[in-house]
Amino acid sequence: PFKLLDKKSEKQFLFSRRQELTTMLQKTSDPIDVLELSIILLCQQVRGLVVAGPHLMGIILHRVLLATSSSKKIPDEIANIFVEFAEQVQQQKRQETAVTIDQELTQ
Repeated sequence: PFKLLDKKSEKQFLFSRRQELTTMLQKTSDPIDVLELSIILLCQQVRGLVVAGPHLMGIILHRVLLATSSSKKIPDEIANIFVEFAEQVQQQKRQETAVTIDQELTQ
């Protein structure tokens, strides 16, 4: 059902996607969006992968960082910043979820 992309079409697709993601990243100030867009861009630029979904801050981030640590495509300092930021954002999401649940229970 899907047409296979030739190299030229694939390159054009990835270029336009990278531009769109970069524009979205420049416009957002939400930490969750910043992290997710950064991970998507990182995967695309370093590994040539198109990723999305609920596991961006978890397994996908760790796999990309693990796969690139031996080749040093991403310096350790940057990798550590990504991991710390992901942990902070996930903690913030858990707190927001807990507050929402508390509010619903008190109503």
